[in-house]
Amino acid sequence: LQHDPDPDAIASALALRTVLGATVADAPIVTCGRVTRPENRRLIAELGIRIEHVSARSLAEQENLILVDVQPPYFGGDVGDVAAVIDHHPPSGPFRARFKDVRPTYGASATIAAEYVLAEGDALLTRELATALLYGIITDTKSLSRSASDEDLEMFAYLFPRADHELLRRIQHPSYSPATLRRFGMALQHAHVT
Repeated sequence: LQHDPDPDAIASALALRTVLGATVADAPIVTCGRVTRPENRRLIAELGIRIEHVSARSLAEQENLILVDVQPPYFGGDVGDVAAVIDHHPPSGPFRARFKDVRPTYGASATIAAEYVLAEGDALLTRELATALLYGIITDTKSLSRSASDEDLEMFAYLFPRADHELLRRIQHPSYSPATLRRFGMALQHAHVT
């Protein structure tokens, strides 16, 4: 995943691991950065998703690397043997991968990943996975108001009744640490309109 994974990337990676029938040990979700946003941290905490931090250098040593919601040029160097790239962003430069599914007309990679899940059958779509995929679509399309394709709209409509909306509310409205609240308070105290 990219350096500060967002819900679209996290949900897509989780869906692809599900489709592949892989275990957490066999298909870890990795990033060269950290998950920093409170909503994203809440997503991984609520769903029990483990995202491992790895060095950029170690990416080249990974076998069967699948890049989700990101493409090899993003990493600025050789990421080694890329098995697959699943992404909705426009190509950011030339790259090699054994399998490419890059759909810039889509608003979210989660829509692509959800299509893979549904192609394998509805049984793979748990409430938690539906919630994660729905949240990925919501965040990357700003609730369908930005760059949403017909496919995003259709997948949103499919996932919405299958998602856990109480879980979604907890993810969207995380708790903030006292230090973060103090920083917000300081910023508000020192705000001025120009």
